[in-house]
Amino acid sequence: MRLLQHYQRLSQAFPAHDGPARLADIAAALHCSPRHARELMQSMAENGWLQWQPGLGRGHASRLRLLAPAGQLEMDAVRSHLADGDIEKAMRLLPAAARRHVAELLPAYLGIPSAEPQTLRLPFYRPLHSLDPARINRRTECHLIRQIFDGLTRYDRGNEEIVPALSHHWRHDGEWRNWRFHLRPGVAFHHGRALDGEDVRQTLLRLRDEAGPHQGLLSHLEDISLPAPLTVDIRLTRPDALLPRRLADSAASILPRECWPQADFGRFPIGTGAFKLEANNDYRATLRAFDRHWKERPLLDTVDIWVVDDPDARARLDARFCHPNEPSSQPSLRQLEAGCSYLAANPARLDSVQRRTLADWLHPTVWQTALPGEPALGMLPQWRHRPAPPSCSLRACRRRCGWSPTNCRPISSWPRPWRAACATLAAGPR
Repeated sequence: MRLLQHYQRLSQAFPAHDGPARLADIAAALHCSPRHARELMQSMAENGWLQWQPGLGRGHASRLRLLAPAGQLEMDAVRSHLADGDIEKAMRLLPAAARRHVAELLPAYLGIPSAEPQTLRLPFYRPLHSLDPARINRRTECHLIRQIFDGLTRYDRGNEEIVPALSHHWRHDGEWRNWRFHLRPGVAFHHGRALDGEDVRQTLLRLRDEAGPHQGLLSHLEDISLPAPLTVDIRLTRPDALLPRRLADSAASILPRECWPQADFGRFPIGTGAFKLEANNDYRATLRAFDRHWKERPLLDTVDIWVVDDPDARARLDARFCHPNEPSSQPSLRQLEAGCSYLAANPARLDSVQRRTLADWLHPTVWQTALPGEPALGMLPQWRHRPAPPSCSLRACRRRCGWSPTNCRPISSWPRPWRAACATLAAGPR
């Protein structure tokens, strides 16, 4: 790899060269001594990259002929590193201006290779700088947190119910204010230590006390006691029948008490989940199957998330904001997650004319005359509306469909055919 970097420097100093060249000039271009430059030139010649004929005697110039384009050698090396799954070397090999070309090569190296171990490679457009459950509310990080951590309970999407996780059983006092959770024995964190009640106690108190996007999740938590090492008693200030549901949130994932105060915990978190984070840098995040997981071992051995830096996507910054507890001198940047938003209408309930009317009603020009203030550009940022109809107004919508919402009312108050038509209103990658 370093020899290729030397050849890149040589190509920049002597582009498409075929003729005499002084050894001193070559050494200056390679930032080394003439003796070391001579050794490097011999190694490059053995690789077939150039022809090098040293000059004999004082005053006789050497002859240099570059045979291989530096760009081609770069891409060949990048392909070799990608085939080995080493995206760090592939990205570091290329100059910043050429790194976007890696995206063109990725499809051939993504997915699940046929060789063992079973590795799934996925592309992503930004590094995952923090995976601290208490501080994250982006959907990508929240999904990964559920692979690295476990909570006391979890939500079973198939049956649409709360099921046991780190807690195998729980009960309340009948008034929903005092709860007791029984922890599974033998649960291990990724660094080897066994889970106990003190980890649960400190995790939930931290979630209540530290400022963050999920602080309100357990704002009614009064106290936590540990009558036994694997028994956790939770006392609330008010009744809450949804506490098991709250504890299934990714923000309530249980952390090892000695690790989360560390400054780099967000980048290298430790949990009890099915995958442990093995690498996390500007080029990749690697999750390895945790063989000691309390539930079952994942079928995949490794998940590699390759970061392909797209400057155009990262440049779309919408606003600057500060957390209420942060000084105004430390601004942050907020960027919309890449994805799509759509509104699907049920064709069995609305015909084509009614569906077009619904699309017309969503157009911002309909509301410019009906609502006070500055009109928004659309339903959501980057929402693509159909072209405005000739008579785009609430009155025209009412003539076409027989109903006109004169105020921004919730979907629950819409007429039944309209509620049935709006089968899905979702945001996220598809």
